[in-house]
Amino acid sequence: VRQGQPVTTIDLYDFLLKGETTLNIRLQDEDLIFIGPSKQQVTISGEVKRPAIYELRQNETLADLIGYCGGFSSMAYSRRLQVDRKTDSQRRLLSVESDLFSSFLMHNGDMIEVGEILERYENRVTIQGAVFREGEYGLTEGMTLKDLIAKAEGLREDAFLSRVAIYRLQENLETEVMEYDLQHLMENSNLDVLLMREDLITISSVLDLQQERTVGIMGEVSNPGTFPFARNKTLGELIRMAGGLTDAASLSRVEVARRVNNKTADRPGDQVSRIYSFPLDATLALGDEASSFFLEPFDMVFVRRSPGYREQVIVQVQGELNFPGSYAITSNTERISDLINRAGGLTDDAYIPGATLIRRVELSGQERLQRLSGIDTSEMELDIAALTEARDQSVGINLQRILRNPHGADDLILEEGDILRIPQELQTVRLNGALLYPVTARYQSRMGVRGYVSQAGGFADNASKNNLFVVYPNGSVDRTRNFLFFRSYPSIEPGAEIIVPQKPERQQRTIQESLAIGSAMTSLALVIVTLINQL
Repeated sequence: VRQGQPVTTIDLYDFLLKGETTLNIRLQDEDLIFIGPSKQQVTISGEVKRPAIYELRQNETLADLIGYCGGFSSMAYSRRLQVDRKTDSQRRLLSVESDLFSSFLMHNGDMIEVGEILERYENRVTIQGAVFREGEYGLTEGMTLKDLIAKAEGLREDAFLSRVAIYRLQENLETEVMEYDLQHLMENSNLDVLLMREDLITISSVLDLQQERTVGIMGEVSNPGTFPFARNKTLGELIRMAGGLTDAASLSRVEVARRVNNKTADRPGDQVSRIYSFPLDATLALGDEASSFFLEPFDMVFVRRSPGYREQVIVQVQGELNFPGSYAITSNTERISDLINRAGGLTDDAYIPGATLIRRVELSGQERLQRLSGIDTSEMELDIAALTEARDQSVGINLQRILRNPHGADDLILEEGDILRIPQELQTVRLNGALLYPVTARYQSRMGVRGYVSQAGGFADNASKNNLFVVYPNGSVDRTRNFLFFRSYPSIEPGAEIIVPQKPERQQRTIQESLAIGSAMTSLALVIVTLINQL
């Protein structure tokens, strides 16, 4: 607007957006420039490259709007768009086909939401199973089952030819299964099946229809276990797969246990397996008969241990012997006296009454229960494995009797892991348990239990004097004996240990328990008085 001149109107679209340069207006003092409000705005969102609010001219179309926003994205559904248009009183939906985009005029306030394409295929078929190339394929017009198998590079050698299944999706989205004889279908072109969209074809393998077939081997082989079955597998091949025979394998025989499987039987039979035995030669190799014996599924092979094979059994001698250390026993009847002789006999400093035998013993039932009560369920396997462990236990022996009478009743037969311990002469006595001051006292030949207890300050208030016991250096135990009002304590030897147990704690009665006992006593007294009066 310029004073004294007509109003000049400029099309900003041509001037700014299209780069129109024919307009050449020089501004002067007191010129006024007015930019009017937008007359037509539309909104487009969803699957387009630049969703936003756009200003359109009066004659621009939906195609122009799509061009302004950069076009559709790769996932846009572009066959039809819904235009949300407001009227004078309410809103209205307009469906615009893709061929009408260039002629559909846009109005002020129109909103368009471009949706995504559907997650479905219009021409997909799928084949699974015993073909060389499983997967999804594009359905072409007139494609048949044989055509699809050909596209999948044909059937594998293990294909189950008696049956093929086609899973077909019905109009109500229910699945229908159609089964055919695959071998007849492949041999006769007239029996071919026309495929439809979303058909799923499954061709089973004969291996999938069989139970997993294995053979097992146990006994004297390096790696016993279960191995996959294969046709024409021999005993020699199975033994090779198991790492070969061990040195302990018996040459007399190898046993094969075979299942009894009578599929036509109508009642259980008495025989559950058949046994085949084969000898070995001197080189631990199988003979001709065993070499030609072929295994069948689920056969179990047993390689027996030779009765004459024995591994070395190690025992130890410790302490006052001329040659202490580890020894391998020579026979199943070797005894303590034999081991002492092999170790060169006792030294001059050996304390014979203190000799003891340490032996590995399995846990008792009570010990297993005690361990089981503390098991953490998060480590159940480790704790259960620990229940099978053994522990060391002292076996009380009388070495003086053993040396006087070798191979007698006191001369024990040695076992794997035994430790014969012969100490030097001991000069102390230990005191433990319910004592005022447990100590280790010097041994005095004429002092009894009471004298040693006095050196420990005497019995504690909770001491169970009647249950006092003594553990001797050789591992044997002796207890206190009581007769009427007399108490006989065990004798004391050098190296012995006096143990005084504690009395069990008495649980204090609750008020309810005291009232119940009082009530019971009152009732009993009433019954006694009643009986006396009646008599």
